[in-house]
Amino acid sequence: SALKLTPFKIRSSTVINATLIAALSAGFAAPAAALDANFAYFSDVSSLQLNGRAATVGNAVVASDGLKVLRLTDNYGQSGSAYGKTAFSLADDLSFSTFFQFRITAGGGFFESGESVKGADGITFALNSVNTMAGLAGDGIGYQGNPYSASIEFDTFNNGSPKDTDGNHVGVNLYGSTRSVATAQVTGALMNNGQIWSAWIDYDGVTDLLSVRLAQGGSAARPDTALLDYTVDLYEAVYHEDVYFGFTAATGSLTNTHDILRWEAQTMAAPVPEPTMLTLFGIGGLLL
Repeated sequence: SALKLTPFKIRSSTVINATLIAALSAGFAAPAAALDANFAYFSDVSSLQLNGRAATVGNAVVASDGLKVLRLTDNYGQSGSAYGKTAFSLADDLSFSTFFQFRITAGGGFFESGESVKGADGITFALNSVNTMAGLAGDGIGYQGNPYSASIEFDTFNNGSPKDTDGNHVGVNLYGSTRSVATAQVTGALMNNGQIWSAWIDYDGVTDLLSVRLAQGGSAARPDTALLDYTVDLYEAVYHEDVYFGFTAATGSLTNTHDILRWEAQTMAAPVPEPTMLTLFGIGGLLL
């Protein structure tokens, strides 16, 4: 069955002590200090900077006019990225939370040893001081190239040491490199299995704790326990540069179609709270 998505309303919040700067499918439009935006679909990407192969296409999962996905790659040897058009400073202990859903499908090339689907290379959620670069293809995952950046990778191909130890993991990348400083293997299912995956990323600017949660399924609940925790001062890691929030993906001699189905993001001038709002953390109104 399919659940028809309708535009989410911008929420006011006592946690955020700054001007809201985005609305559904029209976010990142004006300079401000904080973001509270919801993208239930990508019918209008005028507020996003698309690079490389990135484009919007119809959503085959939800049978409703106007619903589109953000497609970052769809063939061999590609890279693609999509960033907001407003940069944010991570100074003053700025915290953020983001929830998104992705689908990686249609593998081509060869099978990795022991795996049941073809394809590579994965996606990242990135913070980048430059929003006009697609990054390197292949194991660059569309992110590699700018030292003033950081990302969380959802890597679906084992490129071998020193970059990878397995072909199905989450990792933290710094300084424009895809040689992760911390990783956690995803077990039980391959992320490029054509199913919807839900991801939650929280960063507490006071404690510098970066947490990543992941679950398979469009209606999956936010896991109580993080798949990956890593302590890092992101403000220092991007050399005090303002950064754009966005996504990247890439393929090489193998290929997958990398789609972002939904994206919600929020910055706040206080530590990340325990989630109470169902929409932000992906329990209500999801893709089925």
